[in-house]
Amino acid sequence: MLEKLRFINFIFIIMSKGPITARIDKVVKGKDCFSVCVTVLADERKSEIKIPDTADVSAFAEDKIITFHLAEDVSNNENFTVHKREDGQPVLIFLSDEQGFPFKNGLLWLEKGKETLTLEKLPQIAELLLEVSPYYSKRRVLVEKALEVLKLAQDPETIDALFSMKAENLYALLGDTLEPLPQTTAFPLTRSLRLAVIEDFFIPVQIADCLLSLATSGVDLENPRRRDLWHILFLALMHGESKETVNDFIARYERQ
Repeated sequence: MLEKLRFINFIFIIMSKGPITARIDKVVKGKDCFSVCVTVLADERKSEIKIPDTADVSAFAEDKIITFHLAEDVSNNENFTVHKREDGQPVLIFLSDEQGFPFKNGLLWLEKGKETLTLEKLPQIAELLLEVSPYYSKRRVLVEKALEVLKLAQDPETIDALFSMKAENLYALLGDTLEPLPQTTAFPLTRSLRLAVIEDFFIPVQIADCLLSLATSGVDLENPRRRDLWHILFLALMHGESKETVNDFIARYERQ
């Protein structure tokens, strides 16, 4: 199934290549792009990353520490397609400490991608997930925040990068945007309680990724076919719903 395959692909990406933390040496204006020259902290290797010349580079100051995620070159197969990009092309850059932990309001640049979805409210296919899954229905506010993620980026590899981050890092980077719990309330909590809350922060990214994948596969999000429901209801199975319940729901479903 699509979501299961994408989940496996996420794990492969996380294991094969993680974020890179580096110190900015200089920023050079080139033809149709900026070249950010950096020194990678892990091995003192000199490197260069390129971003479009439309980017605001005012915060890319010399000696600032940044962490960035690069686009992955993943070959096509019969189950899913990831478009290849130039080697070393970044999709996400943010200010961080030397351990790669993001600073609040530290998002510098991300690849927004081509706008595929314009949604003012959750589409019907997401409402069906909420109907089937108690896990997600109890977290409706977070599911709705997927719309904010889609406004932020609709580039699949950018969403992959967000999904590969540690929960605490994702929360620090996007907490003010998605706000499952105000940071002034969250940070005084004990680590175990805070993690229990902010691990739910992956839900908006997960739902956004699922909706984007379905839309690019040609699924009608407002009036899905029965066979399309498995792609999103697999998430209900991942979070405790029984296969029998999901099967019964799909069998009773009638397309409008």
